[in-house]
Amino acid sequence: MIANRTLHRRPERYLNLLASNYMQVKNSDAVFAIGHLVRGIVDGGTGWAVQMAIDDGKPVYVYDQQRMQWYKNINGQWSESETPTLTTNFAGIGTRQINEAGKQAIKDVYRKTFDEQNGVENNNI
Repeated sequence: MIANRTLHRRPERYLNLLASNYMQVKNSDAVFAIGHLVRGIVDGGTGWAVQMAIDDGKPVYVYDQQRMQWYKNINGQWSESETPTLTTNFAGIGTRQINEAGKQAIKDVYRKTFDEQNGVENNNI
């Protein structure tokens, strides 16, 4: 219900999905999402989990498939970001309409995360 203060949607229609989103967000240390930012809100169902994480003060990264750019939410404001690295207990969420840019963004995040863990620099696999 707190997320809906920002989203202004009809949560009663999706309570089972929202409960699942809430459990993912609650038990994560950061949220990484693939979707589309529209006027500062992530579009579609992905927006629920993103808003829940923002409301809970967790780091949130969103890859906007249309802009082909990562964004990070800092104190309720979106700013462009480099490809992030995954945290230990992350929640990965996203659109059912993933495109090739979104798929590549996921690959890039995993590559960067594992390269940093292994001390590899500029690995162009």
